[in-house]
Amino acid sequence: MSAPALEVVCAAYAYADGTRALSDVSFSVEAGGVVGLVGPSGAGKSTLLLAAVGLLSVREGSISVMGLQVTKKNLKQVRDRVGLIFQNPDDQLFMPTLYDDVAFGLLNQGVNGAELDLRVKKAIAERGLSGKEHKFPGHLSGGQKRLASLATVLAMEPEVLLLDEPSSNLDPRARRKLIRQLAALDNTRIIASHDLEMVLELCSRIIVLDQGRIVADGNPRQILSDAALMEAHGLEKPHSLIPHEHYHG
Repeated sequence: MSAPALEVVCAAYAYADGTRALSDVSFSVEAGGVVGLVGPSGAGKSTLLLAAVGLLSVREGSISVMGLQVTKKNLKQVRDRVGLIFQNPDDQLFMPTLYDDVAFGLLNQGVNGAELDLRVKKAIAERGLSGKEHKFPGHLSGGQKRLASLATVLAMEPEVLLLDEPSSNLDPRARRKLIRQLAALDNTRIIASHDLEMVLELCSRIIVLDQGRIVADGNPRQILSDAALMEAHGLEKPHSLIPHEHYHG
Protein backbone atom coordinates (compact mmCIF):
# COMPACT_ATOMS: atom_id res chain seq x y z
CA MET A 1 0.00 0.00 0.00
CA SER A 2 1.39 3.42 -0.89
CA ALA A 3 1.40 6.09 1.81
CA PRO A 4 -1.51 8.57 1.87
CA ALA A 5 -0.88 11.86 0.07
CA LEU A 6 -1.65 13.67 3.33
CA GLU A 7 -1.97 12.11 6.76
CA VAL A 8 -2.87 14.11 9.87
CA VAL A 9 -2.69 12.25 13.20
CA CYS A 10 -4.05 13.80 16.42
CA ALA A 11 -2.76 17.24 15.38
CA ALA A 12 -3.13 20.10 17.87
CA TYR A 13 -2.02 23.72 17.62
CA ALA A 14 -2.51 26.78 19.81
CA TYR A 15 -1.51 30.35 19.00
CA ALA A 16 0.77 32.33 21.33
CA ASP A 17 -2.25 33.93 23.05
CA GLY A 18 -3.55 30.46 23.98
CA THR A 19 -6.27 30.28 21.30
CA ARG A 20 -6.59 26.65 20.28
CA ALA A 21 -6.67 26.50 16.49
CA LEU A 22 -6.57 22.70 16.09
CA SER A 23 -7.60 20.01 18.59
CA ASP A 24 -7.01 16.31 18.01
CA VAL A 25 -7.46 16.50 14.21
CA SER A 26 -6.99 13.19 12.37
CA PHE A 27 -7.70 12.27 8.74
CA SER A 28 -5.90 10.97 5.68
CA VAL A 29 -6.28 11.72 1.98
CA GLU A 30 -5.38 9.17 -0.69
CA ALA A 31 -3.28 10.19 -3.70
CA GLY A 32 -5.45 11.90 -6.33
CA GLY A 33 -8.21 12.74 -3.82
CA VAL A 34 -10.03 16.08 -4.00
CA VAL A 35 -11.14 17.14 -0.53
CA GLY A 36 -12.99 20.28 0.55
CA LEU A 37 -12.13 21.75 3.95
CA VAL A 38 -15.06 23.84 5.14
CA GLY A 39 -16.12 25.60 8.30
CA PRO A 40 -16.75 29.07 9.71
CA SER A 41 -14.00 31.72 9.87
CA GLY A 42 -11.54 30.82 12.61
CA ALA A 43 -12.34 27.09 12.37
CA GLY A 44 -8.66 26.20 11.83
CA LYS A 45 -8.67 25.61 8.05
CA SER A 46 -5.78 27.97 7.20
CA THR A 47 -3.81 26.82 10.27
CA LEU A 48 -4.06 23.23 9.04
CA LEU A 49 -2.81 24.16 5.55
CA LEU A 50 0.09 26.21 6.96
CA ALA A 51 1.06 23.30 9.21
CA ALA A 52 0.98 20.89 6.25
CA VAL A 53 3.71 22.90 4.50
CA GLY A 54 5.71 23.45 7.68
CA LEU A 55 5.00 27.19 8.05
CA LEU A 56 3.61 26.30 11.50
CA SER A 57 4.60 23.30 13.63
CA VAL A 58 1.85 21.30 15.33
CA ARG A 59 2.29 21.19 19.11
CA GLU A 60 1.01 17.61 19.34
CA GLY A 61 0.46 14.83 16.84
CA SER A 62 1.95 14.72 13.36
CA ILE A 63 1.37 15.61 9.71
CA SER A 64 2.91 13.63 6.84
CA VAL A 65 2.98 14.34 3.11
CA MET A 66 3.53 11.35 0.76
CA GLY A 67 4.84 9.38 3.76
CA LEU A 68 7.29 12.09 4.87
CA GLN A 69 6.65 13.64 8.26
CA VAL A 70 6.54 17.45 8.21
CA THR A 71 9.52 18.26 10.44
CA LYS A 72 12.34 20.82 10.17
CA LYS A 73 14.70 18.06 9.00
CA ASN A 74 12.37 17.00 6.15
CA LEU A 75 11.16 20.45 5.15
CA LYS A 76 12.93 20.71 1.80
CA GLN A 77 11.72 17.25 0.68
CA VAL A 78 8.19 17.99 1.94
CA ARG A 79 8.05 21.28 0.04
CA ASP A 80 9.13 19.53 -3.16
CA ARG A 81 5.97 17.44 -2.83
CA VAL A 82 3.37 19.90 -1.55
CA GLY A 83 2.44 23.38 -2.76
CA LEU A 84 0.24 25.97 -1.02
CA ILE A 85 -1.79 28.63 -2.80
CA PHE A 86 -2.25 31.48 -0.29
CA GLN A 87 -5.60 33.19 0.21
CA ASN A 88 -4.12 36.50 -0.95
CA PRO A 89 -2.21 36.23 -4.27
CA ASP A 90 -0.12 39.27 -3.28
CA ASP A 91 1.51 37.04 -0.62
CA GLN A 92 2.63 34.69 -3.41
CA LEU A 93 3.62 37.17 -6.10
CA PHE A 94 6.53 39.37 -5.02
CA MET A 95 8.99 39.44 -7.93
CA PRO A 96 9.31 42.17 -10.62
CA THR A 97 7.78 40.00 -13.38
CA LEU A 98 5.47 36.99 -13.65
CA TYR A 99 8.35 35.03 -15.25
CA ASP A 100 10.56 35.72 -12.21
CA ASP A 101 7.78 34.69 -9.83
CA VAL A 102 7.25 31.34 -11.57
CA ALA A 103 11.03 30.77 -11.82
CA PHE A 104 11.61 31.53 -8.13
CA GLY A 105 10.51 28.17 -6.68
CA LEU A 106 12.17 26.22 -9.50
CA LEU A 107 15.50 27.96 -8.87
CA ASN A 108 15.18 26.96 -5.21
CA GLN A 109 14.69 23.36 -6.39
CA GLY A 110 17.93 23.60 -8.38
CA VAL A 111 16.28 23.80 -11.82
CA ASN A 112 18.05 26.17 -14.25
CA GLY A 113 19.03 26.80 -17.87
CA ALA A 114 16.86 25.48 -20.70
CA GLU A 115 14.75 23.29 -18.39
CA LEU A 116 13.92 26.29 -16.19
CA ASP A 117 12.85 28.35 -19.21
CA LEU A 118 10.74 25.48 -20.58
CA ARG A 119 8.94 24.80 -17.28
CA VAL A 120 8.29 28.48 -16.56
CA LYS A 121 6.77 29.10 -20.02
CA LYS A 122 4.75 25.87 -19.86
CA ALA A 123 3.31 26.73 -16.41
CA ILE A 124 2.36 30.23 -17.62
CA ALA A 125 0.82 28.93 -20.86
CA GLU A 126 -1.20 26.22 -19.08
CA ARG A 127 -2.82 28.88 -16.89
CA GLY A 128 -3.77 30.91 -19.97
CA LEU A 129 -1.30 33.72 -19.22
CA SER A 130 1.01 33.54 -22.27
CA GLY A 131 2.21 36.99 -23.29
CA LYS A 132 2.19 38.23 -19.68
CA GLU A 133 5.61 36.74 -18.75
CA HIS A 134 7.26 40.17 -18.41
CA LYS A 135 4.33 41.94 -16.80
CA PHE A 136 4.52 43.16 -13.20
CA PRO A 137 2.20 40.74 -11.29
CA GLY A 138 0.70 43.63 -9.31
CA HIS A 139 -0.86 44.92 -12.55
CA LEU A 140 -2.70 41.66 -13.34
CA SER A 141 -6.46 41.41 -12.69
CA GLY A 142 -7.69 39.52 -9.61
CA GLY A 143 -8.46 36.41 -11.64
CA GLN A 144 -5.11 36.55 -13.45
CA LYS A 145 -3.28 36.93 -10.12
CA ARG A 146 -5.01 33.79 -8.85
CA LEU A 147 -3.96 31.87 -11.98
CA ALA A 148 -0.44 33.32 -11.70
CA SER A 149 -0.22 32.03 -8.10
CA LEU A 150 -1.30 28.63 -9.37
CA ALA A 151 1.41 28.76 -12.07
CA THR A 152 4.15 29.54 -9.50
CA VAL A 153 3.24 26.43 -7.51
CA LEU A 154 2.34 24.02 -10.34
CA ALA A 155 5.65 24.76 -12.13
CA MET A 156 7.31 22.92 -9.23
CA GLU A 157 5.18 19.83 -10.00
CA PRO A 158 3.91 19.17 -6.46
CA GLU A 159 2.06 15.91 -5.85
CA VAL A 160 -0.23 17.62 -3.32
CA LEU A 161 -1.84 21.01 -3.85
CA LEU A 162 -3.33 22.96 -0.93
CA LEU A 163 -5.59 25.91 -1.76
CA ASP A 164 -6.73 28.52 0.78
CA GLU A 165 -9.97 30.24 -0.33
CA PRO A 166 -9.01 30.12 -4.04
CA SER A 167 -12.24 31.71 -5.32
CA SER A 168 -12.44 34.62 -2.86
CA ASN A 169 -12.87 38.09 -4.41
CA LEU A 170 -13.22 36.72 -7.95
CA ASP A 171 -15.94 37.91 -10.34
CA PRO A 172 -18.19 35.13 -11.78
CA ARG A 173 -16.21 34.76 -15.02
CA ALA A 174 -12.82 34.52 -13.27
CA ARG A 175 -14.32 32.09 -10.74
CA ARG A 176 -15.65 29.79 -13.49
CA LYS A 177 -12.28 29.87 -15.25
CA LEU A 178 -10.48 28.95 -12.02
CA ILE A 179 -12.92 26.08 -11.30
CA ARG A 180 -12.34 24.68 -14.81
CA GLN A 181 -8.56 24.85 -14.29
CA LEU A 182 -8.74 23.17 -10.87
CA ALA A 183 -11.04 20.43 -12.19
CA ALA A 184 -8.55 19.59 -14.96
CA LEU A 185 -5.61 18.94 -12.57
CA ASP A 186 -4.70 15.48 -11.40
CA ASN A 187 -2.71 16.40 -8.27
CA THR A 188 -4.18 15.56 -4.88
CA ARG A 189 -6.12 18.74 -4.03
CA ILE A 190 -7.24 20.01 -0.61
CA ILE A 191 -9.40 23.09 -0.96
CA ALA A 192 -10.24 25.23 2.08
CA SER A 193 -13.17 27.43 1.11
CA HIS A 194 -16.36 29.24 2.07
CA ASP A 195 -17.50 28.78 -1.55
CA LEU A 196 -19.62 25.68 -0.93
CA GLU A 197 -20.93 25.54 -4.51
CA MET A 198 -17.35 25.27 -5.75
CA VAL A 199 -16.59 22.59 -3.15
CA LEU A 200 -19.68 20.68 -4.26
CA GLU A 201 -18.55 20.86 -7.86
CA LEU A 202 -14.89 19.90 -7.37
CA CYS A 203 -14.66 17.68 -4.30
CA SER A 204 -15.55 14.04 -3.79
CA ARG A 205 -15.25 14.39 0.01
CA ILE A 206 -15.56 17.18 2.54
CA ILE A 207 -14.28 17.68 6.04
CA VAL A 208 -16.14 20.19 8.24
CA LEU A 209 -13.99 21.91 10.87
CA ASP A 210 -15.32 24.03 13.71
CA GLN A 211 -13.30 25.44 16.60
CA GLY A 212 -10.34 23.35 15.52
CA ARG A 213 -12.18 20.01 15.55
CA ILE A 214 -13.54 17.80 12.78
CA VAL A 215 -17.34 17.70 13.12
CA ALA A 216 -18.16 15.87 9.86
CA ASP A 217 -16.25 14.00 7.16
CA GLY A 218 -17.80 12.34 4.14
CA ASN A 219 -19.91 12.80 1.02
CA PRO A 220 -20.23 16.53 0.11
CA ARG A 221 -23.85 16.36 -1.10
CA GLN A 222 -24.96 14.45 1.98
CA ILE A 223 -23.14 16.67 4.49
CA LEU A 224 -23.99 19.99 2.82
CA SER A 225 -27.66 18.96 2.55
CA ASP A 226 -27.86 18.57 6.35
CA ALA A 227 -29.44 21.93 7.24
CA ALA A 228 -29.16 21.33 11.01
CA LEU A 229 -25.44 20.51 10.75
CA MET A 230 -24.84 23.55 8.54
CA GLU A 231 -26.71 25.83 10.95
CA ALA A 232 -24.89 24.43 14.00
CA HIS A 233 -21.51 25.20 12.47
CA GLY A 234 -22.05 28.64 10.97
CA LEU A 235 -22.56 27.47 7.39
CA GLU A 236 -25.45 27.67 4.94
CA LYS A 237 -26.83 24.93 2.76
CA PRO A 238 -25.73 25.68 -0.84
CA HIS A 239 -28.54 27.07 -3.06
CA SER A 240 -28.10 24.25 -5.57
CA LEU A 241 -29.16 21.76 -2.86
CA ILE A 242 -32.34 23.64 -1.90
CA PRO A 243 -35.40 22.32 -3.77
CA HIS A 244 -36.88 25.20 -5.75
CA GLU A 245 -40.57 25.85 -5.09
CA HIS A 246 -42.64 26.62 -8.15
CA TYR A 247 -43.97 30.13 -7.95
CA HIS A 248 -47.67 30.48 -8.72
CA GLY A 249 -48.32 34.20 -9.06
